[in-house]
Amino acid sequence: MTITAARNSFVAPGRRLPSALRLRPLAAALALSQLIDPSAMAGSTITASSGVNHVVTSCADAAILPVCGPDDGTLRQAFNCAQDRDTVDLSQLQCSTITLAAPLTSGPVSLFLSGPGAESLKIEAGGAFRALVHNGRPGDTLYVENVTIANGRYENTYTYGGGGGCIFSSGNLYIGASIVTGCYASSATTLATGGGIFAKGSVTLLASLVTGNTVKGQADTKYASARGGGVYADTVKVYASTVSGNAAVSPTKTTYGGGVYAKNVIGKYATISENSATSRAGVSAGTALTLTSSTISANVARDFTGGAHLVNGTANLYNSTIAFNSAGAPQAVGGITAGAVHSESSIIARNTAANAASDIAASADGNITGAHNLIMVSNVAVPQDTIRTDPQLGPLQDNGGLTWTHALRPSSPAVDHGANPLANEYDQRFDIREIGTATDIGAFELDELFAGNFEDPN
Repeated sequence: MTITAARNSFVAPGRRLPSALRLRPLAAALALSQLIDPSAMAGSTITASSGVNHVVTSCADAAILPVCGPDDGTLRQAFNCAQDRDTVDLSQLQCSTITLAAPLTSGPVSLFLSGPGAESLKIEAGGAFRALVHNGRPGDTLYVENVTIANGRYENTYTYGGGGGCIFSSGNLYIGASIVTGCYASSATTLATGGGIFAKGSVTLLASLVTGNTVKGQADTKYASARGGGVYADTVKVYASTVSGNAAVSPTKTTYGGGVYAKNVIGKYATISENSATSRAGVSAGTALTLTSSTISANVARDFTGGAHLVNGTANLYNSTIAFNSAGAPQAVGGITAGAVHSESSIIARNTAANAASDIAASADGNITGAHNLIMVSNVAVPQDTIRTDPQLGPLQDNGGLTWTHALRPSSPAVDHGANPLANEYDQRFDIREIGTATDIGAFELDELFAGNFEDPN
C-alpha cells in the first residue's frame, strides 16, 4: 500500500462518519481516541501540555551538539534541550522537509513532537542514521504527532539487542496522525529488531501509517534473527492505523513479524496487510492478541503462518476479517495460529498454505470457541453455528474510513448473519455497525452505497 493511497484520509465522500471526525487531522485523532481507548491520548499535547512550548522556526540542521539556552529556532536545539513534558512545536514551519545532519536525541524525559501534518512536513534521515532517539525511562513517552518520519537507518554492531531504523525509545512511543516509512534496521552480531519503530516499552499507533520498512537479521541467533519489520515493542496497540508493506528478512535465518512483533498486540479499526517474513508475517505476538473491527490481509510468509501467530494463550477476535494471507510450507497455516482462538462474528477465509486452503489452527490441546463466525478451513472443530462457505469478499481497498477493508458482496453469506458482542457503534470504517436485520460478519458492514458497486478481487 502506498502512502498516497492510505493518505490518512479522515473523511471519504459519501461515508456516514461520526461528526466528531469531520475535523482537522489531530483534532480528529483526539476524538477518535475516545471511541477506541480514552487512555490512548493521555498526556497528549492538546490535553496536557504542562511544559514549555519550543517553537521551531528554522528548517536548517547541523550535526553540532546545541548549547541549551534560549531557543535558536532549530529542531535540534528544541529536541535535545527540552525538559520533561515540553513540546517541540513544528506547526509554524513553511518548509516541507527537514533534512537531518545527525540523529535527534532526547534526554530521559516525556516529550511531545508536534508537526503541521504528515503530508505537510517530513523529517528526513537520508538513509544514514536513525531520525529520533528517545532515551526515556520506563515511564517516559515520546509523543510524535502530525509528521512523516522517513528513511532512517540503524546497523547494530553491538552484541546486545536494540533496533529501530527510524525511531528508537528506551521508554514508550505514541505515534499519532503520522507516517513512518522507508526505514531500515539490521544486525550482523545479534538479534535485529524494529525496521521502522523500536520501543522497550509500548508503542501506540493512532490514525497513523507504518509502511515500507525493513529489518534484516544476519546473526546466528537461537530463534528468529530478525523481528518486527514495521514495529517491535513489548506491547503494540494499532488503533485506526495501517501497518503495511513492511518486511523482516534474512539471507539464511528465520524471521518473525514482518508487520508487528510484540508480546502483546491489540488492534482496533486497524489494517495489517502485505507484510512479509519467513514466518508469522503479519503479526507475531507472544502472550496476548486481541483484534476488534480489524483486517489482516495479504501478508506472506515464506514458511509458516501468513496472517497472525500467537505463541501462548488464546487469541481473541471480534468482528474482524482475516483473509488472503499465505504461507509457503505445506503443513503451515495461512490465516491465524494460536494455542486457542475465541472468535465472535469474524471472517477467517480465503487464506492458503502451499496454495491449498488453510485458514485457522489451534494447538493439539487447544480449541476454537465463539459464535456467528465464517471459517472456511480449520484443523480443529469450530463452533456449531459457523458458516463454512466463501464469504465473497471484495479486494482490499479504500472503502471509506481511515483504513482499507474488504467489502462484502451483497449476496455474501456473511450479510446479516453476525453479532455485535461488544456493542460497537461502528464497523472498521466508522460506518454504522448494524444495518439490516442483523450485524454482518467481519470488519465491514454492507450498506446501500456498495450494493451496486462491488469489485470482485478475482
